[in-house]
Amino acid sequence: METFNSEDLETKDLIQNSAAGDLTADAPPMATVDNGETAAEKPLLAVAENCASGGGDVETGGNGACRSAGVWRMVLAAVIANLPNLSAGLSMGFSAILIPQLQRPDSDIPITLEQGSWIASLFVIGDLLGCTIGGPLAERFGRRIAILVDCLPLAVGWILTLEATTLEHLYIARAITGVGIGAGVPIVSMYVREISTPSLRGSLVILMPAAANSGNLFMYILGYFMSWRLTCIPGSVIPLIPFLMFALLPESPVWLAKRGRTKEAIENISILRGVDHKMAESILLMDTQASNTPDNSGIRNVCYIDVQG
Repeated sequence: METFNSEDLETKDLIQNSAAGDLTADAPPMATVDNGETAAEKPLLAVAENCASGGGDVETGGNGACRSAGVWRMVLAAVIANLPNLSAGLSMGFSAILIPQLQRPDSDIPITLEQGSWIASLFVIGDLLGCTIGGPLAERFGRRIAILVDCLPLAVGWILTLEATTLEHLYIARAITGVGIGAGVPIVSMYVREISTPSLRGSLVILMPAAANSGNLFMYILGYFMSWRLTCIPGSVIPLIPFLMFALLPESPVWLAKRGRTKEAIENISILRGVDHKMAESILLMDTQASNTPDNSGIRNVCYIDVQG
C-alpha cells in the first residue's frame, strides 16, 4: 500500500487547491537539496528530485533517457489526438472534388450550382455548433473521452456521405461532419497544452493546423484519381484509429487534478514526462497553478522565485 508522509500530504492538498483555483494557499516546502537549501531559494524545477534512473534534466527532472522517452510519449499522444483533425481536413477539401463530379451529366445525384454552394457551406453550420459544445464536453467528461466522442460525428458523417442517395442525405451528412470539425478544435487544443512541456508545446500545437492542411491536400490528390464515394473511405476510417490506440492516450493530468484525482494525475505525469512521482507532484503543482493564471507569464512566476543576495 502506498504511504505518504506529512509533507507529501500537504503537497497533494496544495495541488487540489491549485486545481480548484485557490492560488493564495501557502505552498509547503517542496524539496530540500543536499546543502540544506529549500525550493524557495532556487528555481523549483532545478531542485526537484531526479528521475528514478538517475541524472538531472532541468525541464523534466530526469536523465537523458527519461527525457527522450517522455518526449516520445507526448508526441505520440499529440499525434493520436490530432487524427480527427486529419479527417476534418479531408472534409474541408471534399467539396472541391465532390461538386464538380455531381455536376456531370452522368451523376447519380445531379445538382445545380446553388445546391453545390449549400453542400460546401453546410458543414460550417455544424462547425459552429461543435465549437460551442467541444469545451464543455471536455470539461465534463475529460479530454481523452471528449476526443473519442469527437471522432463519432466525423465517422458517422463520412459514412452517411458514402451511402448518400439523395441531395438531402448529403446536406445532413455534411452538417454532422461539421459538428466533429468544430468540436475538435477546443478539445485537442486543451489536451495538447496540458500534456506537454513548455519547450515542446509550440511544436505539438502546430500539429492541429498541420493535420488539417495535410488532410485537405490529401483529399485533392484522392479526388484526382478516384470517384467521390471512394474518397469517403479514408475520412471514415481515420477517426476510428484513436479508439484502437486508446491506451496510448493518457488523460490530462490537469483535468484529473481538478476532479480531485491527484494520484492518477501524478501517475500520468510520470508516464508522459518520464519522471518519478516526487518530481511529478512538483510538475503537477506548477501546471495546475499555471492553468488558473490569466496570462502566460504565470508559469514563470510559479516556477521561479527571485532571490536577491
